[in-house]
Amino acid sequence: MRLEGLEHLRPILEALPGPAYLVGGIVRDLLLYRPGFDVDLAVVGDAEAYANALAERLGGRVVAHGRFGTAVVHYGEGRHLDVAMARTETYPAPGALPEVRGLSGARVREELVAILGEERAPAILRRLRQLGVDEALHPGLRFPEDGTLLERLRHLAAQYAPAPQWELGLLAIGPPPGWLDELKAPRWAVSRIESAAQEAPFLRARLRRPDLTPADVVEAVEGTGPDTPLLALAQEDLPALHDYFLRLRDVHIELTGDDLAALGLGESPRVGEVLAELRRRKLNGELDSRAAEIAVARDLIAET
Repeated sequence: MRLEGLEHLRPILEALPGPAYLVGGIVRDLLLYRPGFDVDLAVVGDAEAYANALAERLGGRVVAHGRFGTAVVHYGEGRHLDVAMARTETYPAPGALPEVRGLSGARVREELVAILGEERAPAILRRLRQLGVDEALHPGLRFPEDGTLLERLRHLAAQYAPAPQWELGLLAIGPPPGWLDELKAPRWAVSRIESAAQEAPFLRARLRRPDLTPADVVEAVEGTGPDTPLLALAQEDLPALHDYFLRLRDVHIELTGDDLAALGLGESPRVGEVLAELRRRKLNGELDSRAAEIAVARDLIAET
């Protein structure tokens, strides 16, 4: 994309004493081809010191607001620009002045969550990658150029396993280890998303085998994290996973541990083993009623 209307920024760009980011309405206006003249800069570090250096180069003067980490540079014929420290603001009470802190991982997380909730999130991520935003956030981070994976995740989640849009987006991104911790993401989300990224390739390989029984499929899927089967299916259209979501995950036996106790099996690890064997047989079509489950349970207990 070619941005028009940058000419009036040339004096500022040439005078910048260090890295800075255009923020606020000017970014929107440039992207919409309607450049304005209100320039806002965000800098990492001391905004007042940065503004002083910029004013010296522009032949201007500075009005600083130290408490808020901001400064205004007045230069030329009535022109000005705002310089702010990259920061977060909290308001201790309605109408109170903000408490200012430097920019944090939590702020990045909030912005990313907002992006991933957008219908056009795939296109936004693609544009952010073109601008190098992903690498700026983390050296190992690469936003997807193709939005197909995120679109498939959204479709499959709606069909099989509803999930928050931001969670689906992070699954599609495949964040590098440790990055979600930097963003202060919830521990449960970190565990689910990182596990899915690691486990999905192995689950896909296992479910490609042609000799799998329904019980084998369930064992493979239920041995992974809760987001892994959805990610694996979005990555590869596996019939075994469709069967799991459509039918197998809802197959349960009618007997309980109390039923086994009534049949004479005392409390022990054997209870879990018998229940697991009963479910395995039901998944494979060997049991079709409660009576059949009781009969097999009696035989298994007798073998103990």
